[in-house]
Amino acid sequence: MDYNALSAWAAVTASLIAIIALIIESRRTRFQVGVDIFLKFNDRFFENEAMKIVRRKAANGILTGKNEEVDDVLDFFEEIGLLLKRKAIDEKFVWHSFYHWVHRYYFLTKSYVDTVRKDDDTIWEDFVWLHDRISNYEKKRRNCSDQDLDLEESDLKEFLQDEMNV
Repeated sequence: MDYNALSAWAAVTASLIAIIALIIESRRTRFQVGVDIFLKFNDRFFENEAMKIVRRKAANGILTGKNEEVDDVLDFFEEIGLLLKRKAIDEKFVWHSFYHWVHRYYFLTKSYVDTVRKDDDTIWEDFVWLHDRISNYEKKRRNCSDQDLDLEESDLKEFLQDEMNV
């Protein structure tokens, strides 16, 4: 029996096991960090008093034609879009918590966003990307079409009223 060969194979096997364990732990850590980031954004949007003021201001701005009042909300979703695009957070988490708001803000601000982006298409590009991405996810999950995602004027008014009361 060649003990040197046996020892070499044992070392290779131990190294492979260590590498696999490191990969698994790295994925677990990355997922946990993504969950932590997501929960901070979730808390910021739904619980943070300053963000509630921003949302009320945005809804009022939409209702009164002061479009720039919505910029901070769009910037918030821009950050989420960037994090999702970079795979720092999970798509299903984002869809589950934010689709309702992203979709409605997108519809309500589309012409404003398009106007601002005319001169610089990098502005809110990740917000637009986020909307498209989670809308596609919504269509797959609910087995529906683009037309099914259309919003009625009454739904948008009710949404704005809800945002004014957060």
